[in-house]
Amino acid sequence: MERLAKIAALTMVAALSLSAAFAQEADVAGTQPAADAQPVAEAQPAADTQPVAEVPPVAATQETVAKLDAVPGVQTMFSQVFVDPHFKEIDIELGAEDFVLIVTPSDKATLEIKSNMKEAMPLVMQDEKSLKVVQKNKKVKTEGRICTVVLTVPQNIPPAEFELSMQSGVATLDPIAAGSVEIAVGNGTLTAKDIQASKEFELSVNAGKATLTSVEAGAAEIAAGNGTVTVERVRASKKLAVAANAGSLAIAHSETPSFSGAVKKGLLTAADVTADSIAVAVDSGKATIDLAKVFSRVSSLLVGSGNLSLLLPADSVFYTTASVNKGQFESEFPSSNKGPELKVKISKGTATVTKR
Repeated sequence: MERLAKIAALTMVAALSLSAAFAQEADVAGTQPAADAQPVAEAQPAADTQPVAEVPPVAATQETVAKLDAVPGVQTMFSQVFVDPHFKEIDIELGAEDFVLIVTPSDKATLEIKSNMKEAMPLVMQDEKSLKVVQKNKKVKTEGRICTVVLTVPQNIPPAEFELSMQSGVATLDPIAAGSVEIAVGNGTLTAKDIQASKEFELSVNAGKATLTSVEAGAAEIAAGNGTVTVERVRASKKLAVAANAGSLAIAHSETPSFSGAVKKGLLTAADVTADSIAVAVDSGKATIDLAKVFSRVSSLLVGSGNLSLLLPADSVFYTTASVNKGQFESEFPSSNKGPELKVKISKGTATVTKR
């Protein structure tokens, strides 16, 4: 959890460097780690590929060696069925391995690692509270190696916490529900369907790519470092914080009481936004925020040398207080003392408020 928090914090701090200078003017904005689990003892390869028998969660690994037709040369090096899948924490830390998460109506959880090199296998650890798959090999890629980690979890037994960290490789996630969901992508590619996090959802993408269909969470944080993030829909019951350092972040639809956006040198596009308040800070990048309805609480726009565009319904009612240094501010809405306040501060860049 600390790992992802650090990544997300670094991105957000960098993108909010401008807003820190105006902090007095704008409001831009557990689980304890499980005890170390004991490694699952490694078993000798089975003589054949008979189905793996169910074993207690702390029993030795049931290992089979079988050639897979889909990928010649790849073998199933690790395969285990978990009789009791009530894991409070699932933590996956991978290097160059691919990862597949499958959600099933079954009450069983299964883990399978398909690899053509046994010596570069991720380490599997489990106890009655947690399941961890960790790649200890410091080399992100090993010449000629192919490896996929496949985790199947029951739909009706959501974990308290699901964490996924990947340096490279490809990750594909079925719809998943958990208390909190944290995902960190280095140079890899992530594709996820519906994600439900009753508490928190955090996504940080360094130089890779992430495509999400739907996110529902109490609080959501989405950050694009140098990579690309695309989200079709986000619903956050408490707040939604997004950031683009030098990458690109696009959200097609969002609903939240509090929307905050921070852009360093990247590009932020948020369409069809429904929020009670917004706070957007742009350093030297560009942001386009399209609101489905006018904000109902005090909101703010901060611009350094970049460009910020705010689109509002033509019948929106609010009043603006603007402070402009060498930049430019334009609004298609008349001056008024009615409705909520929109605070605008511009250094050298440009901010526009237009009718949609």
